[in-house]
Amino acid sequence: MAKNAFHGTKLRRLRKDKQLTQIELATELGISASYLNLIEHDRRDLTVPLLLKLSQILKVDPLLFASDQDGQLHADVTESLHDPIFASEDIPANAASNLISDHPVLATSFVKLYQGYKNALSELQYMRERLSQDSLLADSSFRLRTLVTSVLSLTEIMNDNVDMDPAQRQEFLKIVFKDSTALTDTVNEMLGFVGRDHLTGTTASISPSDAVTDFIQHSNNYFEDIEQAANALSTKMNLQAQYNQSQRLPAQ
Repeated sequence: MAKNAFHGTKLRRLRKDKQLTQIELATELGISASYLNLIEHDRRDLTVPLLLKLSQILKVDPLLFASDQDGQLHADVTESLHDPIFASEDIPANAASNLISDHPVLATSFVKLYQGYKNALSELQYMRERLSQDSLLADSSFRLRTLVTSVLSLTEIMNDNVDMDPAQRQEFLKIVFKDSTALTDTVNEMLGFVGRDHLTGTTASISPSDAVTDFIQHSNNYFEDIEQAANALSTKMNLQAQYNQSQRLPAQ
């Protein structure tokens, strides 16, 4: 695996989360503690054999140490597969990893397709809310249904009554023409309303919660400033504890 900055920080954080010392983890990996220390400080490559061993020992997905782009793709595929539309499918836990590893282009296309599906759902839901809440659209929808019903009813009557009086047929035709014109105006009015709001071809605004989640996933759950501050604080606390210990008076 090519060397990539911050792998060492991720490894160090995972090791500490598992409450393992460098010596303990190095022993399980079959390497020296000094070599592991160099890896944790990004001064040695994290090779594929070591990566596979680490994933087994620390019980993490190997893609956690992949590039940010691969990590984001893995997060996107995983999120897509957890959608309710796949609830009835028996999807293996490693499906996302296998798909990205074996068919990266297909994985990217799958994510694009899923995002298009989500955008379409958002647009549809937004339009439903507007249709149900906006008085103009509600009125236009009612007039649309009324005019369509009127035109269909009158044309059916004329079609079923070939012996209709010419004068009466002419009156019916006038009504059909009038309603058809009104129908056209109503359709144009509704299309104009949608056009003014620029709804066609757009997506609904993302929620704050989704925005935060996307930001965290895009950063691959790693924030350098926070990591450095945490390491500095940890070092300071350890030094302070050592100092306090050295200042304790011998028991009388």
